[in-house]
Amino acid sequence: MNKGMSERERRDEHRTMSGFDGPEIQSQYVQSAAYREAGRMTAAVIQKMPLQERGIHVDLKGSGICCYWHRTPGDPENTEQDRFERELTITGIYSGWVAQKTNFPGCSALAWDGDRREVVLLLHEMHAADVNARIAAQAELWKKACELVEQHWSIIESLAKTLWSKPTTQQSQAEIEHNWSRGQTRLEKRMSGPEVVEFFQKLGITCHMRNDSEGK
Repeated sequence: MNKGMSERERRDEHRTMSGFDGPEIQSQYVQSAAYREAGRMTAAVIQKMPLQERGIHVDLKGSGICCYWHRTPGDPENTEQDRFERELTITGIYSGWVAQKTNFPGCSALAWDGDRREVVLLLHEMHAADVNARIAAQAELWKKACELVEQHWSIIESLAKTLWSKPTTQQSQAEIEHNWSRGQTRLEKRMSGPEVVEFFQKLGITCHMRNDSEGK
């Protein structure tokens, strides 16, 4: 994608639900993280956003990351293409929220604080001087994400279950250094980029990876 697009390295806030009572609720939350990342990855594929080789990961504390090229806050350019890239990114973030909440309605909204800050920054870059325009854009993109998740729920659920069925392994040194688990654990379940591409191709859905060496 064009300038301003960056690796989808969403370093989630630590998302364990320690404030909830009981191990059953905690277990539900941890597994729902697979739906969050599957929702995001499915949105990326449906929106034709290039994937990365690192693929999709969840740890056993409820944090996760899915790696694709997306827009990050910080580039003030605001051409039509810039706004389009921000809209794709926000829709992807929202799709993760909707998918997780669909799977686990009891999930606390506090789990998305880091993502919420990112959305706020992207919306402000789109409509810095117009609060009403920001509100309207937010509502429109949330609706788009809800529709995307509803339309592709069977795919999201299948991807989440496939991810969660993977064996629990130690994170690679590269993932430890990326620190998306924030030092809480080094155990994870993962699907590589090629595995994700294969998953979607078996469903007749075209997607592709873009290597780091190809640029942003």
